[in-house]
Amino acid sequence: MTDQEAHFRLRIPTDLKEWVDQQARENNRSINAEITWMLRFVKREYDAEMKAQAVDAAETRRIAEEALRVAKEANERWQQNALANNMKPEFRGS
Repeated sequence: MTDQEAHFRLRIPTDLKEWVDQQARENNRSINAEITWMLRFVKREYDAEMKAQAVDAAETRRIAEEALRVAKEANERWQQNALANNMKPEFRGS
């Protein structure tokens, strides 16, 4: 036991405890080591999912900003074309 270990009681349903016991036996680990392994595995998966969601959000924002830029350029070209053809340009969008 090291100073970096935390101790706490954990109450879980009997069927879940039996499953953890079985997993620990099959993986040649203590129950504590099995639970620690499971928690670390879930944490890695969670962290990876959160990173993927952050990347997805950033990519979505980049795409939206690019779409807005293209729409503004198209509106500017439309207005320039309208002026060149002596048409009254109307405000379109922001």
